[in-house]
Amino acid sequence: NYGKSTVSDAGNNQVGGIAGEATGMLTRCANYGNIKASGRNIGGIAGQSTSSAAVYTDCCNVGEITCENSMSANDSMGGLVGFGSYYKLYNCYNYGTVKKISGTMETNIGSVIGRNNTYSANVLSRVYALENSCEAGRVITGSTIAELKAQNSSYYGSVYEANADDFSDPVKVLAAINGNDSFVLTNSRYPELKLAATSHKHTGGTATCVDRAVCTECGLRYGSLDPDHHTGTEIRNAKDAVWVYDGYTGDTCCPACGAVISAGEAIPADREKEAIRFVLKENGREDVTKVYTAGEFDQLKTTDPVICYRYGFKTRQAMAATEYVTLDDVFEDLGIQLKNVDSIKVISSGDTSTVTRETLTDCAYYFDEDGVRSDAPAAFAMNYATENGSPETIAAVAVPSNDLRFGYGISQKQFDDKEEMGGRRCVSPVKTVEINLVGSHIRISDYTAGSEDITNKTVLAEGRLITENMFFEGETVFEIDSEEAAVVAVKNADGSCSRLYVTLEEGHCRCRITVGEEDVELVVVLKGDSNLDGEVTSKDALFAAQIAAGIAAASAAEGLAADADSDETVTYEDAMLILDRVVDNIIFGWDQQ
Repeated sequence: NYGKSTVSDAGNNQVGGIAGEATGMLTRCANYGNIKASGRNIGGIAGQSTSSAAVYTDCCNVGEITCENSMSANDSMGGLVGFGSYYKLYNCYNYGTVKKISGTMETNIGSVIGRNNTYSANVLSRVYALENSCEAGRVITGSTIAELKAQNSSYYGSVYEANADDFSDPVKVLAAINGNDSFVLTNSRYPELKLAATSHKHTGGTATCVDRAVCTECGLRYGSLDPDHHTGTEIRNAKDAVWVYDGYTGDTCCPACGAVISAGEAIPADREKEAIRFVLKENGREDVTKVYTAGEFDQLKTTDPVICYRYGFKTRQAMAATEYVTLDDVFEDLGIQLKNVDSIKVISSGDTSTVTRETLTDCAYYFDEDGVRSDAPAAFAMNYATENGSPETIAAVAVPSNDLRFGYGISQKQFDDKEEMGGRRCVSPVKTVEINLVGSHIRISDYTAGSEDITNKTVLAEGRLITENMFFEGETVFEIDSEEAAVVAVKNADGSCSRLYVTLEEGHCRCRITVGEEDVELVVVLKGDSNLDGEVTSKDALFAAQIAAGIAAASAAEGLAADADSDETVTYEDAMLILDRVVDNIIFGWDQQ
């Protein structure tokens, strides 16, 4: 409609640029005529919309809407609809001014709808109005945009205001309401916005993955998106290789649509790199160093349960670890025991912490806010986090790290006395650990190399197989697992041997020795095996007889084996006992206390 509408006295009737009352669908309708009336309900498109069938699609008003004299306080006037009871508005805009000259009309005035009912079936979708086209910035039922959003942000979420410059821009407003390609510009300026002629063909422009092409003639977007035309790239999901976990170079993605343009590649973790070294200081003697690669140290790790260390009683900050290697497991792998450790020195690039055996024994707990105690063994963590909160909360954000962090718990006394902890309780990154040992080595003499039944595979000390790096201190209990009776002795500095006597306990043969500051060499031989070849035969009886006769010299170990009656002297009786053992298959007895 381009015609001007002037109604001097409409009474209770409705006045609109397209329809007085809309009861059906209005599609691609435009009013350019000015409307001046004294009617009850006045609108740029429709004076009244009270039917649920009323649907407005791609409609616009550019004409001025003027009420010369309202008849009642309930009269209404709107840029698109005067009184909106039931309606659905899609892709509509008002550019015309809305004003009242006189009369009793109160708040039922707005640049979009004068008087409005917010029924749930009603729709306002991509509806624009020229900013301040209605007095006091009223948009719907006398309320501003801000007031409408505050009342019901969901209902009014798709209603907008735009200024004249935005309306004159072919993209800012027009593209927003042009979902059906219904509007075109004439002379590139509003209010010369008109409905598109059916003969108009969009042309030009370039579509991207997120924007359709812009027509070079009308300035509107048209056509489909081009999913392969990306306007930029960025790297996503990249991560470094950490500890023994492979990394990822990251995916090359489009920042606009998020599509993956090209996938990344794995970054192999360096499992052969040096992770940590332990230096064993043996009573001031030459150090023994064990170097672990990342892969080797990872083989010792524990993942359950989560362990947690508090930094201090007065703070809730703590470190929780979900992957770690306990100090006890390191000791076991190195063949040492805590009782042989005087202290450890944990050395990092920025700090050093020395911890005594007593501290490690006492400070092995975590206490929650209620004082409930749980174990917190000294450990080297490779997956951890430091936060405020419970162990579970902190563990939930733990991440792997190339830097090993050493930590240990607090004691019951520290918690009871409310002592302030912290300082060097947690140290990182740890590269070297010095272990100061007390005690001595125990090793099996080479004399027993031929005695397969009773070699170091079957001689246990404190329940452990004797290995090269094992340390002992004080009284040590040995257990010999052999069906054949053995003779056990300690080799003295002058080459002689001091026999050890056994006790039969729970079906096992056990002997005791006190270990001091000097290394101890054990001699373990089969009784009767005088030539130390690992079995008792007639050759051993002959050799024992030769020793008794003084025609053959015997080593200390050979003398122990040949002394079949355990009287600490090799005689012909020993030779006869060995021969009886061979002929009659008798079993020699152990040398018991």
